[in-house]
Amino acid sequence: MKSSLLSNTASLAIVPLRWLSFSQVATASYVPLAASFTPGKLTVIAQAGTSYYPALLYRFTQTSGVLPAWVQPGVGINLKASVTVSSRSLDLSSYYVVRSVDTVGGTYFDVDAPRSHEARSAVAFTQTLTVTNLDSGSGVVTVPLVSLIMQAQKAMFAASSGSVILAPAVDLTGAAPYSITLTSGGAEYEVSSQPCSKYDLSDWSVKWSTAGTLAVRFL
Repeated sequence: MKSSLLSNTASLAIVPLRWLSFSQVATASYVPLAASFTPGKLTVIAQAGTSYYPALLYRFTQTSGVLPAWVQPGVGINLKASVTVSSRSLDLSSYYVVRSVDTVGGTYFDVDAPRSHEARSAVAFTQTLTVTNLDSGSGVVTVPLVSLIMQAQKAMFAASSGSVILAPAVDLTGAAPYSITLTSGGAEYEVSSQPCSKYDLSDWSVKWSTAGTLAVRFL
């Protein structure tokens, strides 16, 4: 391909690759890598169709602050949440793919709702629902939580502050077969899986050497 063709990615409809990223504050003991947050409200919105089996989406809204940076369209999430409707607590828990996010205020994200005839564990609403608080401290799921599915073919680790110790696995005694120490200002540590396979980054753990924060970015 001629280099001149690469001077305008818009004309070629090329979207640059974007890294998913999150950070985790290290503690005195090894803790598995995780990225999660607590949503507060649910809205069920019609996408298309108005009767029988309408296409709906679930909109989950933050009650304070903005969404984490890793909440992006196309990202897989594990949702644990329930909502009480007509005195019944309905379980929404399932795996979803983020459809879209609030690009203005950064307070909500949307996922496709399961169809009412699908054999999925999550509740499938058949009509729209105005903004409703998720169950918190009550209902089927007492603590709503959205967790990032951390599977990647390549990941880059770095200490954004202090010094941290990274381990690919930890046994039941809290010991690691080997570890990598990362210090703020130093080089990143790269891990790559075999072609057509992915790492599950939740298998990795981190603790501090001196108080510090681990930064993770991956495809």
